[in-house]
Amino acid sequence: MINSLQEDAPRDRLETELQLARGLSLITKEGFVSRAANQSYRRARELAEKWGDQRQLFTAVYGLWQGSAGSGDIIDGRRLSTTLLELTEARADEGFRLQAHHSAWATCLHSGQPKASREHSSAGRQLYDPERHRSHRLLFGGHDPGVCACMFSALATWVLGYPEQAVASGNEGVGLAERLAHPLSLED
Repeated sequence: MINSLQEDAPRDRLETELQLARGLSLITKEGFVSRAANQSYRRARELAEKWGDQRQLFTAVYGLWQGSAGSGDIIDGRRLSTTLLELTEARADEGFRLQAHHSAWATCLHSGQPKASREHSSAGRQLYDPERHRSHRLLFGGHDPGVCACMFSALATWVLGYPEQAVASGNEGVGLAERLAHPLSLED
């Protein structure tokens, strides 16, 4: 039995990578509400949990969060965002921590918690580096997390009653989007 599990490991890990790639492709093609993408991310999560691969697990849970957030399922989105934050508590990978905060700033704002949203976007802005996190534009939602953090911070700050700070944060986000010249980030 143990030999059988050991033989399954490389195949399962490869399947996980393929499911993650399929999920990302389907979200790109069909949008965040893609049922097929959700199925791929569920399977990837199941396999990543089986083998304890934290990178694959994080990526699968993030994909599931995108589906929940995109479909307006705030309760499931909150649960998945909390899981992402928990997965990154003890990890040194600041890219994953950035994306965990990314899920939280959006989830909190959409669920009526502007103060928490602003706190998560602030934490994300501190972690963000345009060069180190360049690939995140392709892997996590199709837009730049630094631009997104600025724009969500602006929205949350506005709702909290600080319009001047909100405008400054929004201008910072627009300036970053223009410097990056990333078309989908310019639409945020």
